[in-house]
Amino acid sequence: MPISVLDAPPQVNIVSPAEIEQQFKGSLHLIELGQVSAAIPVLEHLYTQTRAPRIRLELARALMLARQWKRARTLFVEAFKDDPPPIVKSNILTFLNTIDRQRGKLTLSASFARYGNPLQQPGTYTLNFAGIELTYQPDETYRNLWGVTIGGTYSKEFQSGWQVSANASYRDLPHDLADRFVGDVSLSRMLGRTPFEVKVGVTRLGQKRQSFSLPYIQAVYTLPVGRKSALRPTATLGYYAADIGQSASGVQGDAFIPLVYAPVPTRVISIGPTILRRNAGYDEQAYTSVGVRAIATVQTSAVNVEAGFQGTITRFDAIDPFWGARRLDHSVFATATLSSYKLRLGPFIPAVGLTCILTRSTIVYYRQRGCDSTFEVRKIF
Repeated sequence: MPISVLDAPPQVNIVSPAEIEQQFKGSLHLIELGQVSAAIPVLEHLYTQTRAPRIRLELARALMLARQWKRARTLFVEAFKDDPPPIVKSNILTFLNTIDRQRGKLTLSASFARYGNPLQQPGTYTLNFAGIELTYQPDETYRNLWGVTIGGTYSKEFQSGWQVSANASYRDLPHDLADRFVGDVSLSRMLGRTPFEVKVGVTRLGQKRQSFSLPYIQAVYTLPVGRKSALRPTATLGYYAADIGQSASGVQGDAFIPLVYAPVPTRVISIGPTILRRNAGYDEQAYTSVGVRAIATVQTSAVNVEAGFQGTITRFDAIDPFWGARRLDHSVFATATLSSYKLRLGPFIPAVGLTCILTRSTIVYYRQRGCDSTFEVRKIF
């Protein structure tokens, strides 16, 4: 690359396509060398002359690397609004997320949903108790309820590498037994230049008869196993503190070892085994659960699909003295959400989702099945 071309002052008009291309490639080379401040005026001048989308994207990326968050974000949003191909949209959203974490971002959300069985009640069944047949009837008041969930998330990444994250949501249904608060606050960071991340935090669920707190520490390691795939084992250790007392409280540990495959940024699937162990004051409340979990995301020019599946076998440690049986559950959980950038209104897009669960148990009371459907508005940038 001739020095005279790289050093051309921004005020000089470059009319030759070959010169523009040469200047553009030279600026990318400067970025690769870490000389971002030298590349920015060149890219600014080229973009002023050409208004070319690819030059705008590289200028936005250079501004982001120079920590000029506001200008970089404005250009990325402009690029997204021009409806580029799905893979470019995916990259832009990744860059915007990086910028927002650096600046500190608060995002509010709202959804409207139909909950088929929010209390996870079993169906009608007959119980023989001391020779007396008792029939259990579920409370139909808590079936097929419509409700609203409001929530918010906040994340901020500091120059030291630490990142603070917080999220909370509140589900409001017509009857208060099914109202629910869920919140999580965590602090995380990568360890040096290694692919090893640690996180400490606490989760809180507030719902009548089901409330608990869970302080935890989590470790995530990323091990590449190919150009497009990696193992990403995640281990979490915490203490499950149930509001009802020590009978259901104890140390909890879980692990998920997925193989993540991403042929392109717009198509990602992860699948792997999962195991969870929870101790409790009463042995009949302690259990071990093993299974398989899969998560997939696909983005096209027309629609975005997010899907998840988990199948588990859960075995409790002892016979339940009330039911006179040892509980063994087989559960299947599936969820899918559809959204589309074609329906975008400003920074918002609509999304619809369906979540279903089926549980078979040796104790009839814990058998359940049902589906929930949701409609939500998402803020994407």
